Amino acid sequence: MPNFSHTCSSINYDPNSTILSAECQARDGEWLPTELRLSDHIGNIDGELQFGDQNFQETCQDCHLEFGDGDQSVWLLCTCQTMDGDWKPTQILLDSRIDNNDSQLEIG
Repeated sequence: MPNFSHTCSSINYDPNSTILSAECQARDGEWLPTELRLSDHIGNIDGELQFGDQNFQETCQDCHLEFGDGDQSVWLLCTCQTMDGDWKPTQILLDSRIDNNDSQLEIG
């Protein structure tokens, strides 16, 4: 299972660009900066953040990261619009699909 937070540090999210950035460890042990635009991989499906779609930022607001289990899991939390026009809080576990591949953040 992907789990980038185990081999990355300084994990940040920019809500304006939807870029997830981090310093991730390469196979040789070196720590290198890397970025991944989350809006290319996550969408809003009726108020739920889901991998496999795009452009969640168009119908979501107040997005930020939360860390759990001693920083060993990373969640993206947003308030997203439903098909009915209501707004609801939603979250997605980024560690479930994002991996560190030799210091590069990738969707697994």
